[in-house]
Amino acid sequence: MGPAMEAQFPQKRLAWVEIHLRDGRVPKSCVYAAPGEHTDHVDLSWEEKKFLLRTAPVLSARQQHTLLELLENHPYKKVSEIVNAMNGV
Repeated sequence: MGPAMEAQFPQKRLAWVEIHLRDGRVPKSCVYAAPGEHTDHVDLSWEEKKFLLRTAPVLSARQQHTLLELLENHPYKKVSEIVNAMNGV
């Protein structure tokens, strides 16, 4: 996080994503202020809808619901167990 973003915290909670790929590329998103602040009245239903919307391009409906069930009911599972369950292993 840069100084310009840091200076706006906590009034604005800005973020960006950077992914380091094995081939050396590092794609980075734009800076954004995502909805979900305490003033947005976020609840579990809101979070689930956002999760389903954001994961629909990369996960099947079965995988989405499997992942939600695991995260909501088994918070201490290993990531590898969650990935295997999503992939039907």
